[in-house]
Amino acid sequence: MVIWWEGIALFMAYLMLYSDGVNPAKEHCLSFESEYHISRACECVTFQSYGLSQGRFHSPNFPQPSNHSIDCILYTFIGDVNELVQITFLEFDLKPPSINPSGPQCSDFLKLFLNIDRPEVNEHSKWDEVLCGNISNLKQKTYFSSSRSLILEYHTASKSSGHFTGFRGTFKFFNQADFRNDGHKQLGTQCSYFFQSSNNGTKGKFFSPRYPQNYPKDSNCQYIFMGHAKEKVIVRFQNIQLDNRESSCRSNPDTVRVYDGNQRDGKILREICGIHNQVDVMSSGQYMYIEFKSDHYHESQGFAATFEFTDDANLYTPQPPPQKNGETRSSSDNFTSCNMKIFSANAKNGTIESHSYPHPYPPSIRCQYELEGQGQERVQLSFKKMNLYYSGGDPDMPHGCINQDSISVFIYIDGKEILLGQYCGNKSPSQLMSNNQRMKVVFTSTSQSETRNVFGFQLEYNFRTDFGVQGSGIQDPRKGCLFHYNSTSSKVGFFTSPNFPGQYPPYTECNYQFHGLGKLKEERVFITFDDFYVGESGLHIQLPPW
Repeated sequence: MVIWWEGIALFMAYLMLYSDGVNPAKEHCLSFESEYHISRACECVTFQSYGLSQGRFHSPNFPQPSNHSIDCILYTFIGDVNELVQITFLEFDLKPPSINPSGPQCSDFLKLFLNIDRPEVNEHSKWDEVLCGNISNLKQKTYFSSSRSLILEYHTASKSSGHFTGFRGTFKFFNQADFRNDGHKQLGTQCSYFFQSSNNGTKGKFFSPRYPQNYPKDSNCQYIFMGHAKEKVIVRFQNIQLDNRESSCRSNPDTVRVYDGNQRDGKILREICGIHNQVDVMSSGQYMYIEFKSDHYHESQGFAATFEFTDDANLYTPQPPPQKNGETRSSSDNFTSCNMKIFSANAKNGTIESHSYPHPYPPSIRCQYELEGQGQERVQLSFKKMNLYYSGGDPDMPHGCINQDSISVFIYIDGKEILLGQYCGNKSPSQLMSNNQRMKVVFTSTSQSETRNVFGFQLEYNFRTDFGVQGSGIQDPRKGCLFHYNSTSSKVGFFTSPNFPGQYPPYTECNYQFHGLGKLKEERVFITFDDFYVGESGLHIQLPPW
């Protein structure tokens, strides 16, 4: 009997946790001060967070098409004090809008009231979105309330609803405190915050204005981080969704710019636009300045980010010897130098060599070298010597590195480790460059190389702020990969892509600006490409309208 009651209790809890709104009725409508639901002849479905953290909702009879009109159904979601509401549409299929001279008009539609102070609407309440058509046409599928209440108002016309299935979605209540900035808001500003390192709080979070709702138009926000001496600022953007209508972040109106220092006149560490899952940025000193701007035309969700003030000693402390079978090797063990962390704060360039180089390296080892720069630095890696055991044919022309001694190079894109290339035999690749401050090199040897007379490899690394761009241009120290070529300095010259003649790094934008003499001289600029080899979608050349 005890087991039977426990089963009933679990089943009831499941029903409460995943509630469905399938029986709209007039008697379910809440009445505080408004009689809106009466004048519109609405039926209602209400979801409250008391004992209900999340659930599902859908239109009547979903997924069967409706064969009659729906005058009005109000879906009301009510959270507890200091809670927000999130709804996500999993399926959405209403009649598409008709095109009129005044613009698209929806006969079947769902109105969203996202910014209401209490769980009711009236004839003066301002709706935030009107949705119709197919889910593929929705500009976003997830919406958030600004307070504890959110209301959907559903209408269909009598002759239009027979071929469309309606909608289905999920809802969730969560704590509003999860999205509070941990900094101090600057008085008289829309969304500017100071973040000061202290003994009590060296880490925290910050967000774009109104997050998790869409940021407002014409946003202009500053986030200023001030650490102690010998501290650095590490910021991780964990979710970035910015309106993106240009191929270049420099010309995109909705952009996050990260500066090295406590003002806008510092060097730009990163320009971010569009959609990214994760972006990591680290300052070169104790300050960081972040600016977020949006234009007057479009909105998107914005960003969520974390910050941390960390002491230099925590970043650059030598790593302990690697472990084998759970035991730490002694400092006299020959393999303690196999794994390395290399920081540009200690040296801007250097050499990585295989174990015992130039003598044969041991079999069955795996060595990992992590390189990390700071500020605007990129990691450039050059293969100087390479002689690895290769059993798959001619080591000077290797075909595939599976089950071979190899060197793998990784970079980081949106927080994910991406293989840039894997190399084996005796054929050295052209020089490589990271797309940000980090790169990882992994050397693996097989058991077959034990009796082979191969001397290994020698790599040279450089932490560069000039992106490996060669030529006579003058780099703008504040804006990263921006180079100026002035007629007053030189009438002729050359320029290259980043890291040339090696492959250019992914997700990199470089600008080259040529300035001739105007007015009386009327100089023109002539450009000749002596070498040009890029991926099909790897390069975008934009010329100014003038």
